[in-house]
Amino acid sequence: MLRIVDYRNLGSEELGSVYESLLELHPVMNAEAKAFDLSTAAGNERKTTGSYYTPDSLVQCLLDSALDPVVEDRLTGKKGEDAEQAILAMKVCDPACGSGHFLIAAAHRLARHLARVRTGESEPSPEDYQHALRDVIGRCVYGVDLNPMAVELCKVSLWMEAIEPGKPLSFLDHHIQCGNSLLGTTPALLTKGVPDDAFMPIEGDVKQQVNALKRDNKRERQDYESGQGYLFSPTLKLGNLPATISQINVASEESVEDVTAKQEMYEKLVKGADYLNARLLADTWCAAFVWKKDDSDLGRLCPTERVFRSIEDNPRGVNIHVKAEIRRLSEGYQFFHWHLAFPDVFQLPGDDSRAENSSTCWNGGFDVVLGNPPWEKIHLRDEEFFAERAPEIADASTKAKRKRLIDKLKTEHPQLYREYQEEKQKHDHISAFFRLSGYFPLTGVSRINLYSVFAETAHRIVGVYGRFGLVLASGLLTDDNNKHYFDALISNKQLVHAWDFENSKAIFPAIHRSYKFALIGGCGAGIETSLADFAFYLSSEEELQNEWKHFSLSAEELALLNPNTKACPAFRSKSDAEVNLHIYKRIPAVDVVTSSTDWPGDIKTPFNSANDSKHFKTRRQLADEGAAWSAELYAKVDGESWLPIYEPKFIHQFSHRFASFAFDGEGPGSSETIDVKELESPQRYVAPRNWLTASLLSERFPGEWFLVVRNITGALNERTSIAAIIPKRPCVDANLLLGLRPTTALMICANMNAFAYDYLARQKIAGTHFNQFIWKQIPLIRPQDYENTKSLGAESLIPKCSLELTYTAWDLKGFAAECEYKGPPFLWDEDRRFLLRCELDAAYFHLYLGNSDEWGTGSSRLREVFATPRDAVTYIMDSFPIVKRRDIARTADENGENGRYITKETILEIYDEMAAAIRTGQTYQTRLDPPPGPPTDAEDNFIPVAEWDENNWPSHIHQPR
Repeated sequence: MLRIVDYRNLGSEELGSVYESLLELHPVMNAEAKAFDLSTAAGNERKTTGSYYTPDSLVQCLLDSALDPVVEDRLTGKKGEDAEQAILAMKVCDPACGSGHFLIAAAHRLARHLARVRTGESEPSPEDYQHALRDVIGRCVYGVDLNPMAVELCKVSLWMEAIEPGKPLSFLDHHIQCGNSLLGTTPALLTKGVPDDAFMPIEGDVKQQVNALKRDNKRERQDYESGQGYLFSPTLKLGNLPATISQINVASEESVEDVTAKQEMYEKLVKGADYLNARLLADTWCAAFVWKKDDSDLGRLCPTERVFRSIEDNPRGVNIHVKAEIRRLSEGYQFFHWHLAFPDVFQLPGDDSRAENSSTCWNGGFDVVLGNPPWEKIHLRDEEFFAERAPEIADASTKAKRKRLIDKLKTEHPQLYREYQEEKQKHDHISAFFRLSGYFPLTGVSRINLYSVFAETAHRIVGVYGRFGLVLASGLLTDDNNKHYFDALISNKQLVHAWDFENSKAIFPAIHRSYKFALIGGCGAGIETSLADFAFYLSSEEELQNEWKHFSLSAEELALLNPNTKACPAFRSKSDAEVNLHIYKRIPAVDVVTSSTDWPGDIKTPFNSANDSKHFKTRRQLADEGAAWSAELYAKVDGESWLPIYEPKFIHQFSHRFASFAFDGEGPGSSETIDVKELESPQRYVAPRNWLTASLLSERFPGEWFLVVRNITGALNERTSIAAIIPKRPCVDANLLLGLRPTTALMICANMNAFAYDYLARQKIAGTHFNQFIWKQIPLIRPQDYENTKSLGAESLIPKCSLELTYTAWDLKGFAAECEYKGPPFLWDEDRRFLLRCELDAAYFHLYLGNSDEWGTGSSRLREVFATPRDAVTYIMDSFPIVKRRDIARTADENGENGRYITKETILEIYDEMAAAIRTGQTYQTRLDPPPGPPTDAEDNFIPVAEWDENNWPSHIHQPR
């Protein structure tokens, strides 16, 4: 349906939306039909460009946190003309400005401040406000974008906002510039010369030529160093460039002649020898990384240290072919050097002075950096490249088909194939520049996403007393690639806030509802933030107003919570943050604990279901080889033992018999959970789908039993941490803990299956894997922690309960024997197992949370959230909704009503009984009859089976078979 468009009242926000939509389109022209159309090309949707129009509500949030504090700081103690000049001296930048949405919003905010300062009124007249807005746009806003259309559209948007009757459009060319704001260099990098890493082979380079250039560069730099060359900075002779730019900024724009004069002054400046020579030197440094290093004449002319220093000394003496290639690469890659593009913002220090920013060797920087840069990885998308050039390739149904069509281009369309290869090489060169140049020491690692390097750019270009606010993918806080950047912000106390959103309510309609993004706020080195403000799992801007969603963490507290990954903990509320901090201060993460005992064992990754499958055999294959089978499903073939392979799905908490495959004569069917009635038989064993030799298992993982932790899991599952002890069996796709004494294994198994530990694990897991690096950052109760709770009797109670829960089948007889118990397996009794686990959970809540006397001593904020540790137990148990839902369903009456959260109630009852024992100094008495574990004597030693009373056999233990 066609609608009338009111172009007369089209505002900057609408222009921004139009710009983002145009990114999806490409022109289609049919000469014969005389038709022209704009259509969406395959791979050209906005989600693949990494470009999304930012809702104004998010922009305003960032202005509140990044712009307003800087304005307040600049205006402190100033009045009248001083206050006016303080605002007009502010510099706000968007390094990926697009259509200028952030810049326009910032300009309006600054204009309101300026108009109030000038008039002394809280609500200035529209005329005063518009005059202030025009001045701010002409002097305070800066932007860069890779797309020429975006740059022009940004200028148009700013002109539309700044229109003042009777006055010409402002001159903006020196403030809104086209270039790749990520590809450039700094005075500090220029001082060090061309690094050897500029000569790393990229696909298309000739390795011998690359190696030769690298050798030459290394030798030339050594020669330069021996000549004391590094005592001096590069000869960046910018002349009067900074002063002239400053004059252009403040020059009058009352008439067309004024604007023309400013334009001529700027053009003369950037065409002058000082600017062009400085630009040539910086471009040469960048060109060394992206030069095609083949065995052609031009390839051998790639600038090394000698060429770079000769250009520094005498720019006019450079080889004309080298100069032409540098210019071509500069234009093709759109090199952008911040200190040359905006010399009024970044000033070079004098010969005897020290730079404010030691990493860049410049003074100054922007007062505010804002933006929503692209969120996309650096690789060429074939669909996007061929969308216009060869639509049949872009529209190919599979990757394999697309690859075949691309390969055919070699002979059918060699020119297009050559262009494709050149574009691929360009992406490879950009990736190599990010990783090797030293321009991005914090984020230039592994598979780089653009939002990461934009974040580091904002950190680099913000002034010492400035602030930045960015909309970025949440991976900046949690991904391993970004841990050095996040750690730098935290360690230097430069992170102001990190507010994490889920897109479940389509804040960004063009991206998937499951995508996560964050509003990141930071500050310059001259401002220290003792506590950063965090909020996670927000679904709308309104939730930012919910104080309970926010929590604060210091650099020391963050290091305590994530000592290895340095990533940000994603707590859902202040309650989660405070109770986790309390626990981590009492019980440190595994990896920061040193112990002379076997605790907590060696973590190993067992067999891989894909890589090791060549060693596996199925039941049918073994049967065809004449295998003989044992009751435990061992197979014997020509004297070689074959053991059933355990899969993670076979185990659950304290159970090595959770699921099994059914064999239908042809092969294993689907796996099914083993029924409770079957588990009551101690001869019911797991039937696998594959077997592996006992010799290979012993070679890789010696031992008679293993403690296994599931790898595949999730923070929203019924239970997240799942551990069990299994017999000597090969295991795939899980984590093994080896080198443990049996008693230690029982206690760690009980620990990792406890609700308290599970709760801590949920705070760490963002995906579906419980990897080693995750659980190494979770506190496990240490041996001395058990010894410190004599009244609780945990050191005796826990291994007994854990053994009874674990040893339910004869195939774990060897493990039980190592525990000095030689009796039959324990009965599988659901009601008794429930009480056993509740006692364990109550004990671990005491071990993790401590008693009421020490509650809140480590954090003044803890008592604001939970008055007592018991309140924290209640909160933690309520954070397991599936457990609660199932309890209520199974305890409900025939009408489906009056169900109870029986697990929580029972744990709290036992918790209170244990608390009373601790308070009175009496040993806790289990409510189980008979007590857990095998019979013991007065000194707590297991009584040998031969001494049991045959007429009074323990009711919870199987009779001997």
